[in-house]
Amino acid sequence: MNNERMRVKARMLLVGKSHVGKALLFFNVFVKALIRILVAFLFWKFVFLLNVDGGKIIISLSIAAVILASLLCECVRLAGDRWYLALCSEESLNLWQIVLGFSVSDFMLAIKVGIKARFAAFIRAGAFLVFPLAFLAFTLSVAQKGASIAVIAVLSAGSLILLLCGIGFGVASLSCVNLARTLCCYRLKDFGSLLKKLEASACGLFKYTLSLGFLNSAYRRAAKLIFAIGVCTNYVSYNANKEYMN
Repeated sequence: MNNERMRVKARMLLVGKSHVGKALLFFNVFVKALIRILVAFLFWKFVFLLNVDGGKIIISLSIAAVILASLLCECVRLAGDRWYLALCSEESLNLWQIVLGFSVSDFMLAIKVGIKARFAAFIRAGAFLVFPLAFLAFTLSVAQKGASIAVIAVLSAGSLILLLCGIGFGVASLSCVNLARTLCCYRLKDFGSLLKKLEASACGLFKYTLSLGFLNSAYRRAAKLIFAIGVCTNYVSYNANKEYMN
């Protein structure tokens, strides 16, 4: 399926349903914003709270709130992934069915897939950025030693090129991790094999991502997921989500 057909299909699938995708995104962004505000507050007032009456209780409650909110984000992400996967697979499964059917095993899966995806993202981000950053540090050290302007210019240009390439490849790889996480919203054991298939087409995915607009996040996510399902031709959904509903 070419890019234009995937874009059209994504828009058609979201007709009358884009509000669900926007609500999922807004809720996730809202909760993450609250987490960041609370963490910043703890860093800012930590010493002060330790020295006032009831401060330790406030710190404990704040830490507990951050943990619970983070777990909630993981569950919302898993529910959203299942909704998008059902949408792109053209299955008759709505968000309320997913939420009402959420179980303890789903909660544990959300935590496990979140940890695994973050670990994979950390490894890939480090692999693509470690050499450009090391070269940048080398360039700065040479500049501090009083090298000529020509040498500094060449090294600076090289550092910039390497850094841009590292960021570009890193973004493409992280996009593959994100898509693999969505495709594994029912079975974690498929994560590694699906990630390898997606990374084999990482450059094509990156070009496809650049060809999409940036205004409709639900449409973008659905279109990229359709692309990912097309790449992972051996991917089998959870028996049309019927086993999950049973």
